[in-house]
Amino acid sequence: MINNIPAYFGRRATVRIFDRSRHISDSTLRDIIALAAQAPNTGNMQLYSVVATRGEELKKELAALHYNQPAAAGADVLLTVCADTRRFAAWCDAREAKSGLDNFGGRLSALVDASIFAQQIVTIAEMGGLGCCYLGTATYNVDGFCKALDLPQGVIPVVGIAMGYPAGDARSKLPTAAQFESWIFDEILPSIRKTGLYATDKLLENPDLALEAFSALKAEREKRLAAEAQLAENLPKVQYADAVTASKSTILVGDLAKILKQNGVDIGQNRLFEYLRRNGYLIRSGRRRNMPTQYSMDLELFEISQNAAISPRGVRLTRTPKVTGKGQQYFVKHFQKLIS
Repeated sequence: MINNIPAYFGRRATVRIFDRSRHISDSTLRDIIALAAQAPNTGNMQLYSVVATRGEELKKELAALHYNQPAAAGADVLLTVCADTRRFAAWCDAREAKSGLDNFGGRLSALVDASIFAQQIVTIAEMGGLGCCYLGTATYNVDGFCKALDLPQGVIPVVGIAMGYPAGDARSKLPTAAQFESWIFDEILPSIRKTGLYATDKLLENPDLALEAFSALKAEREKRLAAEAQLAENLPKVQYADAVTASKSTILVGDLAKILKQNGVDIGQNRLFEYLRRNGYLIRSGRRRNMPTQYSMDLELFEISQNAAISPRGVRLTRTPKVTGKGQQYFVKHFQKLIS
């Protein structure tokens, strides 16, 4: 039995095209589900159920809910595995007990049970020569599946399984395919399991060649680690830039000066105002001094905040230039380019 494990798990594959001339018998389907029900589950409550659909009309309706994927449209049987707390609650009601599953923990337990049960179905079916394809689209339209399958309250679809006999041999027909498969499963994988690596006799019998190969591997690994470290170092800056761009909030010019300082630009609020006026971002003089120029407004770098200030002399309207999210990113890049 142990020897069959690599044969199955090493070669298993999802099947999306089925032989429509062959059909799974009712007894075979019942046996698969009965065996799958031996799967481990929460407290032996078996918080799952499965709906098997074989009728062509309902299969077409379900296939549409699965976005007419080829596997769904061409399957001999469509299974819908559900998280089910209803059955256990009914059992408790019959015994005048409380199930305690009408909460997040209960639903999560049902989801786990249903997932394990679904995988057990797939494994048993595939080991018996059938083909299967998971259909994650069952969760894309829960209401649609509940209505189509007339599912009662407390039963929620988790995953679909398209099942049938595979259409022909899915393996490659190239003459070298069998040789390649034998090389992988009979030579490479056993070597990796035994020694942790695969190396040719030429490499093992020539220490200088082995040393050269491992030196190149070490250099490549160091280069990769350095690149990953650089990415990790840059990540906060990238995240900040993306967040700033997406932000709808604005900040004062003084706050922009602080951000620039954090990014290696030695500048304060007064010097920043002076730079912005001198370079045409803010108006240089007059009653509108320090207000954004038309140039910077066209670039969407600034907004004007207007506030009413109440004093004994009456109400006075104040206008303050504020830097937009886009402007914050613009000036950080602008000043970093200047200092570089």
